[in-house]
Amino acid sequence: MAAVSQLSSIVESGKHACYGIEWQLADGILVAKEVYNPSWRIEYAARAGLKRLFTTDSKSYTFQPGEGLVGQVFQQQKATFVPDLQRLTEQQVRDSMFGPSLWVYKRTTLAAEYGIHSAMFVPTKTGVIEVGAMLEVSGPDDLIVPALVKLISEGGAVPEVKPAVVELPPCAAWLEKVAANCPEACYAIEWTMGSEGVLKVNESYNPAWRVQYASQAGLPGLYTSSSKALAFQPGEGVVGQVFEAQKELFVKDVQQITEQGVRDDMFSGTQVNFLRADMAKTFNIRSAAFVPLRSGVLELGSMKTLENMAALRTESGMKAIEESPCALAK
Repeated sequence: MAAVSQLSSIVESGKHACYGIEWQLADGILVAKEVYNPSWRIEYAARAGLKRLFTTDSKSYTFQPGEGLVGQVFQQQKATFVPDLQRLTEQQVRDSMFGPSLWVYKRTTLAAEYGIHSAMFVPTKTGVIEVGAMLEVSGPDDLIVPALVKLISEGGAVPEVKPAVVELPPCAAWLEKVAANCPEACYAIEWTMGSEGVLKVNESYNPAWRVQYASQAGLPGLYTSSSKALAFQPGEGVVGQVFEAQKELFVKDVQQITEQGVRDDMFSGTQVNFLRADMAKTFNIRSAAFVPLRSGVLELGSMKTLENMAALRTESGMKAIEESPCALAK
């Protein structure tokens, strides 16, 4: 087994970190000396059809001290947290850190291509440590804790942190097949109408990368497990409404769902609530698709904010549902 490097320990200790890059000064230029991606990030990238990794393409970049965000962090020797690399503006960073200095973040398009949002940049005596996440985290502590920032900046030894070994919960083969054909899905739930007249979780599935991510991020279990405690009457909440209306629904962001938005999209005057908005925030769930089945509802969700149903519930995924024991509603 390969030795645990300082960079891998930094990334594995970050609650939501999905990559790390160590930029080092060589012949007056900052180059990517080492990169690290947790195994869950590599699996997700393969599932999502990403051609490479953000770290791989970042290796083609170099920075003069003072050039770009990496170069500025090194020159100023000031740790910098960026809430969203995809929406970074020159004025925002200049106001927060650099005074009148001119800079530019050269990898905005790259961040968008690979789904990278928040990032933390920590200067060292010989370079910069960069750690980023697939989502917008609440603050720098969710990527690198302050004590570790101090250690990195001062050149101290980083405590060794190995990837957590996780155990996958059992699931139905058909549900795993459906989720496997929906690359952006981080979970799948089959809600089934029982003899009590309410919809409950019958089966659920989490890909290995999602379970590993939840463990690294210190999440209190899984979204699917927490959902098992709930039940919906027909017409209650989004799950109950989809079952009653027998009409599929895509929600772009379940953390910010509004009654008016769903009513306009689907329900024509009927009140609806997504009763797990707070739970979605806890487990970093964003977009979700709800598909009526003959005896219940299939729910697929993603950590990303997607643009439409097709980005989550793919044609191959629908075919997998049609071939499953839980046929689509007719």
